[in-house]
Amino acid sequence: MSSIVARVLAVFIALITISNSFLNIFSPESQIASTQLVPQGIAGLSNFRVGMGAPFLTAGLLAAFAAWRLRREALIPVMVFFGCVVIARVVGFVVDGYDVGVAQFTVLAVVILGVATASYRLMPVSNYESNDA
Repeated sequence: MSSIVARVLAVFIALITISNSFLNIFSPESQIASTQLVPQGIAGLSNFRVGMGAPFLTAGLLAAFAAWRLRREALIPVMVFFGCVVIARVVGFVVDGYDVGVAQFTVLAVVILGVATASYRLMPVSNYESNDA
């Protein structure tokens, strides 16, 4: 039963992050208002797609892999990524001040980090992981 819950949680992460990455990669113009970033020309759009799309796509694909193969170690980079997102947001609050829009994205990152951690803890230790020690 815990494996099923772990898979569902990992799929939840995958759906959120992959859908967000697709918006950033395929429709960066639609994300300008929420990100407060304005790409300048072709290079700017390319950098937006890479900087805002690729990391979330990677996290989503790792979460999907973890769910598909029940490989909890694939969630470690997802947890590290979202932990770093939370740290960067907190630094922003301290240095730049509070903003409601930023707070919403921070809460989402904390939720995803919590869900990834829960999924990791619920997944069984894989043969690959247990032989690695």
